[in-house]
Amino acid sequence: MGKPPDRWPVLRAALIEAGRATLTRARVLARWPGRVRFPKQLLFAPQDLRVADGAVAGEMATGLYVFADRHPPPMPGLSPFEIEAPSWAWAEDLYGFGWLRDLREADTQDARDIARALTEAALRSRRRVLDRGIARRPTVVARRVVSMLAHSPLVLAGADHAFYDRYLRRIGRDAAVLDGAMRDSPQPAERLAAAMGLCFAGLSSSGLEGHARRGTRGLSAELDRQVLGAAPALCRNPGRVADLLLDLLPLKLLYASRGMDLPVSLDRAIERLLPMLRSLRHGDGELALFHGMGPSPAGDLATLSAQDSRPARAADEVAAPGFARLEGGETLVLADIGPMPALADSAGLHAAPLAFELSSGPNRIVVNAGAPPYPGPGREAGRRTSAHSTLVLDGESAGAVLSRETAEQEGRAAAYLVGRLGPVVVGGAREVVATIRDEDGVAVLDARHDGYRASFGATHRRILRLSRDGRELEGEDAVSFAGTSAYPAARALLRFHLHPAVEARMEEGGAGVLLDLPGGERWRFGAVDAEPLLEPSLFLAVTEGRRATQQIVVPLPPAEGDAGSSLRWIFIRS
Repeated sequence: MGKPPDRWPVLRAALIEAGRATLTRARVLARWPGRVRFPKQLLFAPQDLRVADGAVAGEMATGLYVFADRHPPPMPGLSPFEIEAPSWAWAEDLYGFGWLRDLREADTQDARDIARALTEAALRSRRRVLDRGIARRPTVVARRVVSMLAHSPLVLAGADHAFYDRYLRRIGRDAAVLDGAMRDSPQPAERLAAAMGLCFAGLSSSGLEGHARRGTRGLSAELDRQVLGAAPALCRNPGRVADLLLDLLPLKLLYASRGMDLPVSLDRAIERLLPMLRSLRHGDGELALFHGMGPSPAGDLATLSAQDSRPARAADEVAAPGFARLEGGETLVLADIGPMPALADSAGLHAAPLAFELSSGPNRIVVNAGAPPYPGPGREAGRRTSAHSTLVLDGESAGAVLSRETAEQEGRAAAYLVGRLGPVVVGGAREVVATIRDEDGVAVLDARHDGYRASFGATHRRILRLSRDGRELEGEDAVSFAGTSAYPAARALLRFHLHPAVEARMEEGGAGVLLDLPGGERWRFGAVDAEPLLEPSLFLAVTEGRRATQQIVVPLPPAEGDAGSSLRWIFIRS
């Protein structure tokens, strides 16, 4: 996995964040604690747009609780809230109450009984499982509030007054948690989730109108910063764009149902996110694999496509911030040209400056490794620069990629940062300069980044040229070293990870690589004055977590002093 991150940048970041944490604690202590307000009555059940799996009800009926990537042995008659969670992701799914969606989809009496029984077990747990640990994390609390509201007709049908009261009190306590997290959480994702959850709670019930007003103000502020800004970090992961839309669209309807003015920022965010999501899809409908994107949720994407009735616009108008989109014929190139954002905004992002993906019609050719659907070593490996189709220096990442799995091994400072901010990236490409131009019908991307400046004194420049008919993608990668650099001998490799559906083999003589695609289409890869290699690779964006594939690897020629080195290459369709 390469050497650990340099200690000083990580330590410096931890010290700065510790100072901010002290100020936050002082602000929280100075704030007069208000009493928890409970809803008087549920008025609306917001729409849940996420795809449900009705088969879950049958599994639960046998005591089998399959959440995320794990499931303990069948536990007939035993509540899952009374056992130790087998994984972090399993606990998030359990405490987020998303399983209510699956039980509602089953639409059977058994499913309704299970929904009531599990909810009752959580509300009456002697261990107060919903008030501690993972269950109290703002993102989990927000998901639980929305789930309890959206599926209240399922759980509350025929309920007695005592159960109804416990249900409302749970929503009230969770809303109070979200109220604090919206103002004080250091993680942008938690603040946004808390604001949305607070709006859902305040708009769906009577008695929480104050929450609705504060949530609306908080939501507007977070959307202005995280979605409507010039380079929104949240939008770097296409999956997060889809996930956010699945919450914002029902929330928009809820404002109308309550007769309240729709926040301008919410409407503008939806107007920006829908075309952004469309611009990040390949010809097969799958989302591009950038910054934590895993397997594409086909059902959810179909739902969102139905919500986007506007005609497609020119590619340069719809390209998502931080990405370049080149089109020629049926060929599409998507490239990451965004800088690494501020530390708190980098949680979950990948060290992948100038990485790109290439597709031809419905066929994916060059990809990034992507991310498995659940946390673990695979997700950590997929965040490193070497898991992307870009240039890698000495096998190192362009930035210190921190993760929950390795934080303790990397020292106290790293563990503190991950615990407070999540799996952030320290350093990385802070300056990325990119231009897109047209040269007689040829779409040209010219970009450079400084992600290796701190560790190697190096700058990487990449030029991509896509022909008008999409039959040729020419590229040039160059590495230059600063005059004070002590690393001009750093080994630079170009990596082009291939989609598992591509059948790759070396051309006779070894001068190029032949790529056979489904449907009989063939491409060829070649490089100027360099012999490419075919090496094993892993494709992580699959439900099973990984799938074997191949990658094209091409070494750049040795650097000549500070001048660095460069290499030209081409993908051409036969």
